[in-house]
Amino acid sequence: MSGGKYSIKDLASLGGVSRRTVRYYVQRGLIPPPLGTGRGNHYTQEHLDLLLSVKDAQQVGKSLDQISREIKGEPWSPPQEEDETPEMSSWIRVEIESGVELHVRRTRALPSELVGELVGEIRKITGRILPE
Repeated sequence: MSGGKYSIKDLASLGGVSRRTVRYYVQRGLIPPPLGTGRGNHYTQEHLDLLLSVKDAQQVGKSLDQISREIKGEPWSPPQEEDETPEMSSWIRVEIESGVELHVRRTRALPSELVGELVGEIRKITGRILPE
């Protein structure tokens, strides 16, 4: 890791994700592709900053679709009418502290801001209970 040039392994390690996740985020357009080609490709501090911001957004309950729209500057649009949108059955996983996770079933009625507030309150509580 010299001069702000990171291999995919280093970027993944610093970002707290797997190499597969880094590749997936590049594929989704959440972070730009590496600079250079072949064995000379590398990531920069900008890549790491973007990776960490995506991870932070997920921690407060934002979906990758929401994050992608924000990155592209697209406005948020509310879900379609109830009869046009199938029920969502995915879960949001939020790491509160090391070893403490919150799993929330994602529904149309659960705004990401509410999840963010919930996470903040739980972090306050766990901060008093868990040693740093």
